[in-house]
Amino acid sequence: MNIEFIYAACLTIIVVHSEVFRWLRNLVAKFSDKMGYLIHCPMCFGFWAGAFWALSTGGDIFLQALLTSVSSWIIYSVVTAFDALGDYFIKLSNDGDLNL
Repeated sequence: MNIEFIYAACLTIIVVHSEVFRWLRNLVAKFSDKMGYLIHCPMCFGFWAGAFWALSTGGDIFLQALLTSVSSWIIYSVVTAFDALGDYFIKLSNDGDLNL
């Protein structure tokens, strides 16, 4: 089994979640509500990123798009969970409720 869909999933997370591409997400959302939703949704963007990745590498388009979409959702969920957990502990630390 070829795991190239992981590359597209990682690209998806970078575009959908990172600060580096916030300007792009905001710009796209200004021009179109549907495209704004697409670039903010890890499963939606992941599907199309996987499809384009498959087209460029000669893979099975539907399978790679589906695997990228699901992988993007899983990776995004883990990343945002750790992000929220980190924010929680930072807040506790700043409030003085966390004694390390």
